[in-house]
Amino acid sequence: RSIVVHRRGHTPDQPLKSPRWNLFGDVNDLEQVYWFVKNKLVAAAATNSNSNNNQTDSSFANYTTSTHDNDHTTTKDNTPMFLHGISSGTAVTVTALSKWDKRRVLYPDRPVPVFVASIAVTPGYDISRVMGRERFLFPYHDMLLPGVKDHFVRKNEHILRRHDSAAVDKALAATSLQEFVDATVVFAGYENTTMYYQDTNPINDLVDITTPKLVLNSMDDPCCKIGNLYERSPQEQHGNKTFAQLIQESERAIVAVTRTGSHCPFLCTRGKWLPFTR
Repeated sequence: RSIVVHRRGHTPDQPLKSPRWNLFGDVNDLEQVYWFVKNKLVAAAATNSNSNNNQTDSSFANYTTSTHDNDHTTTKDNTPMFLHGISSGTAVTVTALSKWDKRRVLYPDRPVPVFVASIAVTPGYDISRVMGRERFLFPYHDMLLPGVKDHFVRKNEHILRRHDSAAVDKALAATSLQEFVDATVVFAGYENTTMYYQDTNPINDLVDITTPKLVLNSMDDPCCKIGNLYERSPQEQHGNKTFAQLIQESERAIVAVTRTGSHCPFLCTRGKWLPFTR
């Protein structure tokens, strides 16, 4: 079963209820979804299965037993879960895994999301630069820039201006997608771009990921150029290595590069024309 998680403000006809959203997604929101799925949906399915099969064995009853720990409800269910990020959605999944896998090591007694494996399809790597015009190419850049302004800002302009009207003006005046991201970091909960990228850039702690991970890129991707993969990390702890080298040296990650595929390889369009697919 697949569960699609939209970033705040993404779902059509569902305007923001508070001036909080992040174009690359929010790790805390993703974790809340994880616990809801794990402890509500999965547990409910297990309970229904238990009822339907008239199971009374005590070991099966423990399958849905829940305990409260650090404000999270944790269940003893071991249903395998997988994490799949596409395009800009890869940023939050990679950042989240690095934070959660590190938490598992540093705080073994705290509850933490666990995934059997993860896949990142067409990531852009360094999100502090990936949305610039020299990387996110014409005509797609000019197609998407007015779209994100309309969908995320203009449709929520009243509530966003009450929080920071100057940031709204900067976002609407942005001449590139990168400028747009930089202008809207205040709505993601950060005072400035330095704090934003320190906490949300997926390249920062990608070496801390221990969950098995497949990274998929295409050589003809017009939005996340293949050169991004072979760019040297600006992080001092990465020893001037490229992202390709860092992934290659990881014990539980692998990157696959396809000759074709555009921006979102292997998506089924079901007979409808969509950009970025082949």
